[in-house]
Amino acid sequence: MPLGPETDDVEITKTDARRFAFTSDTHTKAPDGSDFPQNILDAMRGADLIVHLGHIGSPGCLDRLATVAKTLACRTNLDDMTFGPLLQAEIKSGRTSSYVRLLEAGRYSIAAFQDPTKRGIGKIVNETRLAFPEGSVREILKAKFGRTPDIVAFANTHHPQILLREGVLFVNPGSPNYPGDWRKGGAGTLARLDLTGDTIEAEIIDLARPPPA
Repeated sequence: MPLGPETDDVEITKTDARRFAFTSDTHTKAPDGSDFPQNILDAMRGADLIVHLGHIGSPGCLDRLATVAKTLACRTNLDDMTFGPLLQAEIKSGRTSSYVRLLEAGRYSIAAFQDPTKRGIGKIVNETRLAFPEGSVREILKAKFGRTPDIVAFANTHHPQILLREGVLFVNPGSPNYPGDWRKGGAGTLARLDLTGDTIEAEIIDLARPPPA
């Protein structure tokens, strides 16, 4: 199947979730997701919602994530190809139905997608970091989403990043099993987001470090 264009259509989803786990760039191959390491699932426990930002690999990876918490994903044209005949079922279920999502979580909104370059929101520098175009980032986001999201979750670099720009929090979880390079496996990173308090709390979880006692 050839890689087709990704649309900018935004799927809006209301959610009661306030604790999120974000992951991306997992590139699993086993149909049942059995090549997705258990320690990654363990690090996501306590989340109300898991959001996979694309370059999933096999839909079985999402099945494994769903054993921990409800899971939504952002498609990419690569996922459209690797899912093959399973793609239509994923779209119909709503789990992997769009390239761009806007999650409404109470008073906060979260934009979620794989590649900020394709969305016209920024560009990746040295294959690692997000850099912004000239002009107001808030206005660029508003033009894309009809509003300025409070949080933007993006990926594609395999490198984690959290930064604040014009009052918008940008979060890249990196890759949990292919850190830095999709050709090299290992313990990587994911991101957690907590909206239960008066402020937004975001952190990168380094899976190479043992969890606190």
